[in-house]
Amino acid sequence: MSQKRLVAPIAVRHPGGPGAPMLMIHGYGADHRTFAANQPALSAAFDVWMVDLPGHGESQPDVGDGSITTLTRAVAAALDSNGLARVHIVGHSLGGAIAARLYHLRPELVGSLTLLSPGGFVSDIDDAFIMSYPALEEAGTAQWLLQRLVARPGLINKTMVAYVLAELERPGRREALTRIAVAMRGMHGEMTPAYAIVREHDVPRFVVWGTADRVNPIDVPAIAAFGGGSLVLPDVGHLPHAESAPQVNRAIVEFCRSVRL
Repeated sequence: MSQKRLVAPIAVRHPGGPGAPMLMIHGYGADHRTFAANQPALSAAFDVWMVDLPGHGESQPDVGDGSITTLTRAVAAALDSNGLARVHIVGHSLGGAIAARLYHLRPELVGSLTLLSPGGFVSDIDDAFIMSYPALEEAGTAQWLLQRLVARPGLINKTMVAYVLAELERPGRREALTRIAVAMRGMHGEMTPAYAIVREHDVPRFVVWGTADRVNPIDVPAIAAFGGGSLVLPDVGHLPHAESAPQVNRAIVEFCRSVRL
């Protein structure tokens, strides 16, 4: 890895469970709570670990240059500091990009990849969404923007909107997310070689995507060309793990159980 400055250590949660270790990496603007509908089911089969990326959740607002590489190095440092190696990685959106970049930089840490609507896979994530998110202040506007994440707008309730707005008020949060958002522009160019390495090395991999994803639109032929397993969910948006949790949970468990670490 590059010897650039590491950001501050990130928050790690360990709900645990039997079986092989599994690390869950959330997407842009979220935190480990995005996997609330998944963690109990996955902890029934795996030793689950979860992170809050730099500038998110309980982690400090130090994001360095905000790049995928910097965020990936923070995740690798968390794995190292907890004595974890050769783990199942489950990553959503930005977290999916980080998962693939982790294999690119530290392949010995990655036993398998489950990529949920992965960022930088076929195109850049919707620029208007990622740039507008850190500036949200008003509930109505926040609800309108967050509804772009899902196929069923009713899933975005007042409690969720209030949580997002409260998180954005944390010291340094808006600035951190803006820096990451700027760095995410052109993510596809940075991630193309990472996904190519995953494909060429035949890493065990499983892609989950919704056909109604408006933030990071699906490309079914690209998924087929990527190889490995896949689950394409009709009428599901950018949050397949939340919108279709039971089906996604079963698929992740089945896939990861098929891989020997």
